[in-house]
Amino acid sequence: MLYDYLVASAKAAPKSGVTQAGKFTPYADIAERAGRIATGLINRGIERGTPIGILMVNGPELLTMTYAIFAAGAIPVPLSAHAPRNELAATARKAHVAAIIPALANLDAANNLAEDLGIRPDRVFVIGGGGSNSIEELAKSPLGQLPKLGPDDMALYMFSSGSTGIPKVVPHTYGELTVELRRGNGPKRYEHDDILINMLPGNHIGGFMTSIGMANWGASTTYWSDPQPLMLSKSRFAHAIADNKITQMIGVPFMYDALASVTDELDYSRVRRFIAGAVPMRKDTFDRFEKRFGRRLRQAYGSTECGGRREPVRGGVRRDRRPVRADHQGLPRRPRDQQGRSARRQILHR
Repeated sequence: MLYDYLVASAKAAPKSGVTQAGKFTPYADIAERAGRIATGLINRGIERGTPIGILMVNGPELLTMTYAIFAAGAIPVPLSAHAPRNELAATARKAHVAAIIPALANLDAANNLAEDLGIRPDRVFVIGGGGSNSIEELAKSPLGQLPKLGPDDMALYMFSSGSTGIPKVVPHTYGELTVELRRGNGPKRYEHDDILINMLPGNHIGGFMTSIGMANWGASTTYWSDPQPLMLSKSRFAHAIADNKITQMIGVPFMYDALASVTDELDYSRVRRFIAGAVPMRKDTFDRFEKRFGRRLRQAYGSTECGGRREPVRGGVRRDRRPVRADHQGLPRRPRDQQGRSARRQILHR
């Protein structure tokens, strides 16, 4: 389903795509490569519904691998390569990860994870490595027959600590993600000429879903990454927003705190929306940003478990929007077990 949406977006918006370190890749190239990699994964024995851990920074390759996994009918599981070994293994074990796709820089972490989980070496598909099991080799596969997926099929496993501080699996079906993507662009928040800057980690629900959303809507993404912490690279980040002609920004409150403290002359007239998410925003951040740039921040936050939103309106007063369920707009309800638990609740109950 989601892979088909990417193919449709590539046709509808041929000039849209993703940029990182000055290199632009159109969605058509991502869709074509993802389809070939998906065929290669299937040919290597990856079955429908297989959870595949992804170990790499957020960027075009993460997006491509995600859509390749979608296209193969498997389940992407974005993981943090910076987590301690025991924590990474415990987290991946909860999602029943049975294969791994790492960037070459994260190969050691992937090999350790494979050893800890008992994953065979031929189920580690490295990007940028040599050999018959590399992603580059899989990408040589002619595009084959891909599985047909429905709204009740499992699409994604993310992790959330919620109020407990203990990571838990949060599954998302294709129906749920489809509804979330429909809601996210209504009414037409993103156009084909929009460019969003994404600086959040790929294993963060905001960083991950923002990339998927922009690809689905035919808008473009520029990925920002810097080896230094934001408080040391904030001036470069502030200029990157103007230099890359960004029109949309979704970040977390501390990023807007950092931007408000930059004293350089900056022109943000092209940016149509600044949105803060993840955690509630302090009023002083809201006020400092508006005073510095003459622009009002909007806030949209919910959780990894649902798509609830809350946005400041006039005078800082907030309004709540109820989370949209997967049975919205004609999509079927999730199947339930004998105890009445949905597929999501069944996994969270483990």
